[in-house]
Amino acid sequence: MAGEEQVVRVHGTDELRSLADQLREQADGRKRLRQLTTELRRAAKPLATAVKSSVLTIPSNEWNARHGRESLRRNIAKAVTVKVGTRGRKNTGVRVFINPKKMPDGRKGLVKHIEGTPGWTRWRHPVFGRDVWVNQGQNPFFTDAVRPGERLAVEAVDNVLQRVKRDLENG
Repeated sequence: MAGEEQVVRVHGTDELRSLADQLREQADGRKRLRQLTTELRRAAKPLATAVKSSVLTIPSNEWNARHGRESLRRNIAKAVTVKVGTRGRKNTGVRVFINPKKMPDGRKGLVKHIEGTPGWTRWRHPVFGRDVWVNQGQNPFFTDAVRPGERLAVEAVDNVLQRVKRDLENG
């Protein structure tokens, strides 16, 4: 994906940013901030796992595997990323996304086509070994995979934030 359009964002950004700033001001704040980001990443991990499983179930004739190339589905699964940001208005939050930097050259934009992201719905490509072009269908995998677990992830993130806030208030 060029950019990060297909993203699940779990926000409470003002609360998270404020909490991170408070942690940075404490003597052991860096350590506690690392613990917070680790816990937030862990809370979002089930969504990433669901996306990886979903993309790997997309039907394929496994041409690439038979010819010594890694499949596009496996490339996408490896590019699923959970990122926690605690600074700045734009980057604060917990995100699950397909990281285009982890996709091989020539395949970065294909994720949007497979997902059927608006404006990226047509994908034509040549059939290997022949001068024949085909239209590739869409197989939405991201949104369908995260929707069932999104509420639980939001609750898990909120629980982590509330617990850390209580810890700060209690000293």
